[in-house]
Amino acid sequence: MLLSSQWYTKKEQGTRFAYWYVGMGLGQIFGGLLSFAFQHVSPHASLAGWKIMFIAIGIVTILLGVSIVLFVPDTPMSASFFTAEEIVILLEHIKSNQTGIENKKFRPSHIKEAILDFQLWAMFAIVLLVRILDFQVAKVLD
Repeated sequence: MLLSSQWYTKKEQGTRFAYWYVGMGLGQIFGGLLSFAFQHVSPHASLAGWKIMFIAIGIVTILLGVSIVLFVPDTPMSASFFTAEEIVILLEHIKSNQTGIENKKFRPSHIKEAILDFQLWAMFAIVLLVRILDFQVAKVLD
């Protein structure tokens, strides 16, 4: 979410965040299908299907994580695929956010601001409710 907020205006961010949440649901759907597929690994295989699945998913996760660290820029200014003119255009586009792009200096007032931010608490509540509902659904299915 932090990366998305550096590239889009506040008006555009809602749609982008919705895409991230849709991705979580799709991940659960495809994860279930993937799990089902790995349950059909031959019983004569050297490893159980679930072990092979965790190894495969772990390798993909590691490769994806490393590629993100290597290729996704920290800020629009460090994006090597943009020209200087394109960076200026992007910064002009998102300046209405009035949030800044990069801040390496910590201030205690930032913690106070976060604690008093309604949106942070709303996001926390959404994530907590999703986890509780996931747990309840899993409990019912067992």
